Amino acid sequence: MLSLVLAFVLPTTWIVDANSGPGTNFTDLPPAIAAAQSGDTILVRPGTYTAFSVSGKALTIRGAGAATTVVRLVSPSLPQSPTVTIANTPSGERFYLSGLTILSNASWIQPAMSATLATVVLADCVVSGDNGTINGSSGMRADTCEVHAHRCVFRGGPGMSSPFSGGGTGAAFSAGSDLAADACSFVGGFGHPHTEGWCYGGPGLTLNASRATIARTNCLGGGAGASFGTAGPAATAYYGSTLRIAGTSSNSCISGTGGLSPSPALWAYSYLPVSSMIVHGPVTLSTPATSGNVTLGAPPLPYLAVTGTLLPSMEMNAAQPVTVDLDGIFPNALYFLKVAYAPDYATTAPWGLGEILVFLPTSDCQIGLLGPTGHLTFTFIPAGVPALLNRPIYSQAATFDAATGQLRLSQSDIRIFAL
Repeated sequence: MLSLVLAFVLPTTWIVDANSGPGTNFTDLPPAIAAAQSGDTILVRPGTYTAFSVSGKALTIRGAGAATTVVRLVSPSLPQSPTVTIANTPSGERFYLSGLTILSNASWIQPAMSATLATVVLADCVVSGDNGTINGSSGMRADTCEVHAHRCVFRGGPGMSSPFSGGGTGAAFSAGSDLAADACSFVGGFGHPHTEGWCYGGPGLTLNASRATIARTNCLGGGAGASFGTAGPAATAYYGSTLRIAGTSSNSCISGTGGLSPSPALWAYSYLPVSSMIVHGPVTLSTPATSGNVTLGAPPLPYLAVTGTLLPSMEMNAAQPVTVDLDGIFPNALYFLKVAYAPDYATTAPWGLGEILVFLPTSDCQIGLLGPTGHLTFTFIPAGVPALLNRPIYSQAATFDAATGQLRLSQSDIRIFAL
């Protein structure tokens, strides 16, 4: 009787392999998506696979790595839909994607990936638009979504060689979306030059009535491609959007080159409702640096680096050692560190950066004092239970700044292991 109950309760792991190797359930993604139920995991072995559209499910899709696992439209048509479409994830659940390259397949201006009314977590993915009929397509577009991105690249496609062509946006968030990105890159598409019209580079990141917090992340606007036209800014915010940026001098927000005059790196539009940006730490900005309501030189925030085997053999059932490295900034400060499996979030707090892990099943908490350099390093082996097989592992740190009485949060970091 117990085995019968577990068969209905425990999630299923499906294997997708274009080469139909041992244990293969499907040779392409769409039939696997159709068969899977919320909570299931789909392991995708190296190969090129057909794009999928999914609504009303929360799945974990793990590729073998962005360099070897590619998802794209096989036979695009006009007007084509986005390469990957995710919509209407069930309340309180998340759609996980890792180790994939998602490519637009030219011919139209739709994004490579589209999410609507969804909560999506991406780790170690490349999402890349392509050239369109005139304008380049965006990498990702999210409407009324909550998106958490870790170690990902979002790239807009280049414009076509035609008048008034423009590069695509690396990623665009609108209609009340929330973005938290750590160690990512947002790259605007190149505005292709044309002798009879205007060209413009795409912005790396665009917010429309949305909020974002990004840490250890680079934003690059697309170039204009000619002496006329407009280069793309690194990031834009309008219609009451807010963007918070944290990083070191090794991180940058750089506008594209070319055009009649240089674009600002960060552009927060001042028309009502006013948008705003805050930059924590010595992030490198191009010249001109800002336009609109942008605050520079805000106090730096903690940085959390987690290293270990990201994707061991996907079908292993063994935990791997993980090393946590915290630069808490404040010497001898009190720190908190949480490690969790598939947690929930509070996406924004007025006194912190980014999401807060608020639901921590089978979690491990470290509390102590940082050393005289404000630094902490330790290694642990995560432990799991069968119900958490193939679920993501997160970590987040905070340090207490006694001088200001503030608890300063790091961006959470995600690693996906086979537990």
